[in-house]
Amino acid sequence: MKNIFKNLNKGALVALASAGLFAISWTTIESKLAPQWYQVELKENGDPENLEDFEINPISIGSPTGDCDLGTITLCAVKLEVTSGPFPSNMDEAENFPAVNITARAHKD
Repeated sequence: MKNIFKNLNKGALVALASAGLFAISWTTIESKLAPQWYQVELKENGDPENLEDFEINPISIGSPTGDCDLGTITLCAVKLEVTSGPFPSNMDEAENFPAVNITARAHKD
């Protein structure tokens, strides 16, 4: 067993370990950039016609729950893909930030 490790090139082992770490880190980055669902709420006394009045909770909810996604009237969740830059705080920013892509919306009645 000692002879096997003695004959291996240390540089090759370092290169192999580096390639493995790079592959692991690449999949971690991919999973962080995957679109996620976020809860959307209309501000108190907010205007449903004004996108700035729909606040986005920056904590991912997994998927819409309850009566969200069963209706057609009030926006309650949005699926966002944020590639870089700041996270949007409201729907107006989500619509206008170039690094944000809205991939789905959920509504309730």
